[in-house]
Amino acid sequence: MARLPSFATRVGALLLVLATVAAWAYARVRTRAERTDWTRPVAVLVYVLGAASPEDVRGLGLALDRLERRLGADAAAFGLGGDGPGAGPLQFDVAGPVAVHVLPPVDPPGDAVARVTHALALWRAERAVRDATPDMDPRSYDVRIYLVAAREGGRGFAEGIGAAGGEVGVVRATIADDALLAATAVAHEALHALGATDKYDREGHALVPAGLYAPGLDPPFPQPRAEIMVGELPLGPGLGRLPASAEELGVGPETAREIGWAGAPAGQDR
Repeated sequence: MARLPSFATRVGALLLVLATVAAWAYARVRTRAERTDWTRPVAVLVYVLGAASPEDVRGLGLALDRLERRLGADAAAFGLGGDGPGAGPLQFDVAGPVAVHVLPPVDPPGDAVARVTHALALWRAERAVRDATPDMDPRSYDVRIYLVAAREGGRGFAEGIGAAGGEVGVVRATIADDALLAATAVAHEALHALGATDKYDREGHALVPAGLYAPGLDPPFPQPRAEIMVGELPLGPGLGRLPASAEELGVGPETAREIGWAGAPAGQDR
């Protein structure tokens, strides 16, 4: 008859497991914190999946380049680094189109059971993408965004989900119809991963003052830019339009505070 491990052996094994888990959790928390000390750019890998052509992917890359420079200018205004080439706080690399048969879920999970199902579906999708892109190393990036491209007959749209403080976001968007809208959604979810929160109401309009790029402006409307965590350029209370270019997007003081930028006073008009 086989002898069971002694009590001391079982306790030792349990303590070893707990120590391993604690060390992994500490390393994960430390890595996440290091992303927002802004001693280096945050590297964002964007996988393009779904109904996308190589031309769509190039258009998205160009839109992200312009948005990267725009965010770099805001970072400089908040006293962080410079706004020259390569000095942006976020740097986007685009991979795709990637052909996979398993796409990540784009709907937010509901109850506890749905969250487990959602996590499993996301894990399967990530594994499928890694298998399809063996030359890419997602571990070298701070944030991974999976963009599921769709075609809606000439009508641009974008929606996304991402966990605050996490590493992964999922966006579903048209690219061919509006690459800027898709790029904005990608940047929005990347900033979610860095701790930024949504700043719009149920109708999608900017919350005042948190959702305003320049909350100290008097009168407050129209705003000069759309806050990136809103995505709509406010023209009046409950009124706005989509930005026409990357120059009409930016990071407001509240988002800057949330992601650890050296912020200007909350009411500053930039």
